[in-house]
Amino acid sequence: MDGWEVALWVFAGYLAIVPLVRMMLARRERLVVEFRARMAEERRRRKQQEKNENRGRAA
Repeated sequence: MDGWEVALWVFAGYLAIVPLVRMMLARRERLVVEFRARMAEERRRRKQQEKNENRGRAA
């Protein structure tokens, strides 16, 4: 293998890896956004549930 062949293999590897990394990062970001939304909804639901339980005790 001469220098050009090695350079082409490195370049081909770069072209193969970079899009995969970008796709994985985009997927991770979507999952993080979805997870945060679920956690916020869960917090709202728990807060509402506690509020309703406190109303029941006070009455």
